[in-house]
Parts: sequence; C-alpha cells; structure tokens
Amino acid sequence: MVSFTVFKGSQNGKIIKSTTTREVGPDEVLVKVTHSGLCGTDEHLRHRDIVLGHEGSGIIEVSTPEPRPHIARGHTPILTPPSNLATMLGR
Repeated sequence: MVSFTVFKGSQNGKIIKSTTTREVGPDEVLVKVTHSGLCGTDEHLRHRDIVLGHEGSGIIEVSTPEPRPHIARGHTPILTPPSNLATMLGR
C-alpha cells in the first residue's frame, strides 16, 4: 500500500488537498512529482473535482512488477496530460 497526496479543484474554487492510500496496479507507476506547471487551464479547472497541475516531472518510486528497462524505480519521467484531455473534459 502507498499513500499519495494531490491538490484538486472544488465546486467553490478552493484548492483541496486530497490523500489516498491504495495498491499500485500492475500497469501503473507511482511518481513523486518534484516539478509541475500551472497555467490558465488550471485556473479554469479549479472549479472541478480534478487534479491540478500538468506537464510535470518527478522520480519513479514504485514501478511495474514486470521488468521494463525504460520504467524503473529512480528514473525521472516527464509527465504530460493525455492528448484527449479536452474530450475527456467535455470540451
């Protein structure tokens, strides 16, 4: 089990700290985010129950159980939002 914290928007526009504890799935990694960008998109999304910040980077703390040389503990990935983010948000 791992615990992680994110900062999310809320209906009234206040930024909420949210902590979750769960298992990391077999096709997931846990990245400790060390840097993240905030922009106008986040300003619009702060009124929705969605994690804020994007285009970040960090350090992989928990990786997938099967060996993947490009995804391992200690690696430093660049994180980008999904290319279909606007569609997912109904835009």
